[in-house]
Amino acid sequence: MNIDPKKLNAIRTAKGLTFKEMKKRSGLSLRNLKKLESEKEGKDVKPNKRTIDGLCKALGVEPGHLSGELDLPPEVYKKAEGEPTRRSVSLRFGRKQELELIQRVYRVSAEQVMNMAPFLFVLMAEGSLKWRREMVQDIYDTLHKYKNANHLSFAHTRNNWGADFHMFLDFEDDSISSRDIFGESLQDNEIVHGVDTSFRTENGNPFSDYLCKLAKEISEDFLEVYSRYGDELPSYELLRGEMEKVCRGNHLCREAIRWGDFSIKDIPEDLDDIEEFNAWVEANTSQNTKDLDASFRQLREEIKI
Repeated sequence: MNIDPKKLNAIRTAKGLTFKEMKKRSGLSLRNLKKLESEKEGKDVKPNKRTIDGLCKALGVEPGHLSGELDLPPEVYKKAEGEPTRRSVSLRFGRKQELELIQRVYRVSAEQVMNMAPFLFVLMAEGSLKWRREMVQDIYDTLHKYKNANHLSFAHTRNNWGADFHMFLDFEDDSISSRDIFGESLQDNEIVHGVDTSFRTENGNPFSDYLCKLAKEISEDFLEVYSRYGDELPSYELLRGEMEKVCRGNHLCREAIRWGDFSIKDIPEDLDDIEEFNAWVEANTSQNTKDLDASFRQLREEIKI
């Protein structure tokens, strides 16, 4: 049985699944999944039973849907006919408060921020690819400059060391050319010339590295970014200085906003007296948040000790 690349793409798109989500659900490699959807290569692929079963499990369809023997599922037709589909997108913990801070500082609406998000993402993605291209070119130039380094003693301890460098650079070139910002195409385990060339996202990824680098070039009062292993996107904290102004140094206020007990807009503007402000925060913070804040404070004290 052959798989129709267009049918497979239509079903995956209608289900709202990314290649990475498909990989997790199907147990297939990213390379194979992309190959199966390729109009040039997909028609020539002879998938085995494991591949077909994995795709059917991931997409919730029958093999005939993938080959074209059966009509496409109803939701795919709805997508093709232009019927609006809705997919919920959730913000990470603490992001809603930062939307409020952005509105407050830059005098823009939440709608304007959300509408600019696709443009800003492409800007960052293309910036990261440009950064990687420049680094790869720098390494190529250095290798060419020291092309006679194989006469040095360390080169004799490993055969063909220069070829290894070029092999890794070729993989990086391919990843950049395909706009693979997270380096996902390098995740499949490969052994070339006895060297493990696989890329593992638990060690971070090039896009996250670029965002961290970019953030360091901006004042930390406005943007602090730190990469956590295993996450595609780095964790970040925006406009910390502005939040300090809002909460007037009251740590409980920050936690209450973060946990959703109240928003920045809920804080009365006429609380000029600091004692009145602190009393208002205390009265409007849930007991759960107070308990969490106390636990965090105790933990920080123990770490100091």
